[in-house]
Amino acid sequence: MDGISVIICCYNSALRLPLTLEYLAKQKTAADLNWEIIVVDNKSTDGTAASAWDMWKSSGCVIPLKIVTENKPGLNYARQAGVKAADYDIIIFCDDDNLLTADFVQSGYHLVQKTKNEGYGIWGGTPIACFDENVTIPDWFEKEQSNYVVGKQGDKTGDISYRGYLWGAGMIILKNIFLSVINEEVPLLLTDRVGSNLSSGGDSEISLRALIAGYKLYYKEDLLFKHYIPTSRLTVDYNNKLKKGFQLSDRILTKYWAFLYYVSGKNFLHRFFYSCVYLSKYYMNKINARKLTDHDKTVLSALFKKKFPDADFDLMRQLLKIKT
Repeated sequence: MDGISVIICCYNSALRLPLTLEYLAKQKTAADLNWEIIVVDNKSTDGTAASAWDMWKSSGCVIPLKIVTENKPGLNYARQAGVKAADYDIIIFCDDDNLLTADFVQSGYHLVQKTKNEGYGIWGGTPIACFDENVTIPDWFEKEQSNYVVGKQGDKTGDISYRGYLWGAGMIILKNIFLSVINEEVPLLLTDRVGSNLSSGGDSEISLRALIAGYKLYYKEDLLFKHYIPTSRLTVDYNNKLKKGFQLSDRILTKYWAFLYYVSGKNFLHRFFYSCVYLSKYYMNKINARKLTDHDKTVLSALFKKKFPDADFDLMRQLLKIKT
C-alpha cells in the first residue's frame, strides 16, 4: 500500500523514546500521505512499550502507532519484525535516539517517488550530532564521528553505491526489496546490535544485499535529522567498543565485498580475468611459490563454488537471482 511506515527498534528505550516520538508527532505531511509508526520492543525490561503508548496518547497525534514484540534478541531481528508488520511500501528506520526534522517523512516520500524508477532501492540522509546542554565535546569526536553515525555519507547528493552501504539510522528502503533480500530462504548472517552489546554491521549487510540483487544506493545531503549522543558515550572507551563492534562484523562483510566486486553484477570477461588471476595464485601456492592471503582465499571461494565451497557464498548467489 502506498505510504510510509516509520519503524523504531527498541531495547530498554523507555527514557529515550518519548523525545523521538515527540519529533515524529510534529511531522508536517500532506493530508493525503498515509503513514504510521511501529515501535518494535526487542525484549525490553524497562516498560518501553508502556512509555511509547503514554507519550503517544498525550501527544494528541492522530497518526497510528503500533507496538510489535520481537523476543529474539538482535537489531536485525527487530527490523524484520517491524517490516513484516508494516502496512506501507516505504520503510523508514528511525533509531530510538534519532530526532527527525519536521519535513523528514514527507521529503523521504518525495525522494523515493522521484528516484525509485532509476534503480534505487535504499536512501539515506545526513545525521547531525545532538548533545546534552553544557557538555564538553572531546577534541577527538569530529575525527571519530562516523563511528557514532554522524556526518555526511557522501560528497554530494546522488548515487552512493560505490560506498557500499548507508547507515541504518534514517535509512529508507522499499518494503518489497527488504523482504526479497532478507527472508527465511536467505537469512541474515549478522545479528547487528544485541541488547547492550555493541556488535554492528546490520545496515551494511542490508545495503550489500541490495547491491548484489542489482539495486543502487542514494544519498540526499539535505535530508537531515538529529542523532542524540548522551554524554556517557563521549568517552574513548565507548568509542573503542564501537570500533570493536565493527571489527567483529568484518569477517562476514568482507565476504559480501568480495562477492559484490568479483562476482555480482560483473560481466563474463571481468569474472574470467579474475578467475585466471586467482587460480594462478592458487597454483603458485600449491608449488610453494606464493602463499595465499586470507583475502585470496575469500575471493577464490567467491569465484569457485565447487572447488572452494562456502555456504555464505551459496546464499549470496541466491541474491543474484532476485532482481530480473
